[in-house]
Amino acid sequence: MPPKLTCLYILFELKSKYNSGMKKFFYRVQEGDSLNLIAQKFNAPIGRLIFNNNLTKEVSAGDIILIEQAENVYLVKPLDTIEGLAKKFKLSPQQILEKNHLEYIFFGLLIEI
Repeated sequence: MPPKLTCLYILFELKSKYNSGMKKFFYRVQEGDSLNLIAQKFNAPIGRLIFNNNLTKEVSAGDIILIEQAENVYLVKPLDTIEGLAKKFKLSPQQILEKNHLEYIFFGLLIEI
């Protein structure tokens, strides 16, 4: 990792320890990575990846993105619905969607609860 990125990584590490309890760091996208794979690899909700990095398209190899890991995540399973998850976690469907900066959910998506 280039020295500048290492320095930024340390700053985000320190900031996250005192602010939100979430680990934050930069990641260079590798060949074959997708947002969903990165989300699962780092336990980082995909909505947060999209929102924090102002993404409008899929990431490409070499892109540098901010990763913000979360503790309370759920991997959407086949046949899950937003209504079913809301009931399961005692939240409203809108709360789940807003927290994850999403309009809908789908199988394989890692979301924050």
